[in-house]
Amino acid sequence: AANEQLPFMITLCQFKDRFSRYRQTDEEREQSEQSFEKEKELLKMLEAERSIAHLRRQIFNLYITGKLKPEIPGFKQQLAALETKILAIQRTNSFRRSYIVCNALIAEKEGDYAGAMQWHEQLMGIAEKELIDNREPVEYMRTLLSNYLVCAHHCERYDLFAGIIKRIEEQPAPAPRDKAEIFIHTYQYRLLYHLNVPNTTGGEEVVQAIDKGLKKYQALIAPTTEINLQIG
Repeated sequence: AANEQLPFMITLCQFKDRFSRYRQTDEEREQSEQSFEKEKELLKMLEAERSIAHLRRQIFNLYITGKLKPEIPGFKQQLAALETKILAIQRTNSFRRSYIVCNALIAEKEGDYAGAMQWHEQLMGIAEKELIDNREPVEYMRTLLSNYLVCAHHCERYDLFAGIIKRIEEQPAPAPRDKAEIFIHTYQYRLLYHLNVPNTTGGEEVVQAIDKGLKKYQALIAPTTEINLQIG
């Protein structure tokens, strides 16, 4: 990925500068100056990428430990300051992804699930491009779709359920454990759809499929996994 090449590209600029010193022609001196400017640009990109990655780790850690909400105003200020600072800098996909994740986690914790859905849509757009180039694990795309499904549930966007579930199931899942995870992420929402949307049919079939799936994947589903069928 482009972001992984930043340190290598900086090193290349430094070697090019060293090589140019031996020749000392006007043309080479000009190339050396261009290389120096390029190195400065790459260093700024690398600094921005590391700064947002650090913020992402902080926010994610507080999110999973349930301690994020009181810290949100401070993180919003940091994100705004970073965004202002790097307006003129080219952003790598890694930077964009971390920035989006930070905002999605904050939106979810604030209860703004509609806003979180918009952030997740951007994240899935980046991931889809990476998948085309075979640079993105399929498991990551399933996770993104599952997170999007959770937000859709909180927004009561049941009209989106079928499409999201279909996309989750379309992701390749060669291993039995992968299939078990897909089962966990989909059938609970199939049942929620039938419970929340009046006059739907096939509820009994969904319940039977859930029962069958629980028996089939029992050995692969972690004991701590919760299949949450509560409404509200």
